[in-house]
Amino acid sequence: DPRTGEPLIGEGGKPVTVTTNSPGSKAFASAQSKASNRALKRLRSKGKLETSPEVDAATKASFLTEITVSFNNFTYKGGAQGPDMFRACYLDGGMGWLTDQVNSGAGDWGNALPGSPGS
Repeated sequence: DPRTGEPLIGEGGKPVTVTTNSPGSKAFASAQSKASNRALKRLRSKGKLETSPEVDAATKASFLTEITVSFNNFTYKGGAQGPDMFRACYLDGGMGWLTDQVNSGAGDWGNALPGSPGS
């Protein structure tokens, strides 16, 4: 829970978690490559990498959507699991705490190791 720091409890009394592809997966590498290509395209077209907060949010949401496998014990606004729901959630400013947690944990190899809290 972003207010208390305690695990957020969701459907069925189970903790809310997000499953993502690990940093060593093809899906993660593909998402990173797409993000880099978007940045290069922006640099070539505008001559700079600076962006607006809206572009930053959309870029982060795109990356996270590509690496997200599932939301567990949680559905965003009753939506069906899948890229459309993930993207909508990641773009929702009120869900920024979830977006930030997924973003910070997704690239952490420790979360991908057997027996880790995130595995």
